[in-house]
Amino acid sequence: SGQAANTLVIITSDNGAPWSQPDVEAHRGHRANMLWRGQKADIYEAGHRVPFLVRYPGKVKANTVSRATIGLTDVFATAS
Repeated sequence: SGQAANTLVIITSDNGAPWSQPDVEAHRGHRANMLWRGQKADIYEAGHRVPFLVRYPGKVKANTVSRATIGLTDVFATAS
């Protein structure tokens, strides 16, 4: 229908995963929070760092990486 060319898609999360060391061991080494210390709601990186993936043809170049710090409130203020 052509809608994909004009659609902003964002995939993200609100916090890190609630994933403790026993979870890692029970799931054969899977680390939901990568190698970051802590878990959801911690003050450590794993409590705050989450994926933020964007697809917006013609606006965001594919395979672009940004090191900027953002919050979902940044998105709400600009996407509405």
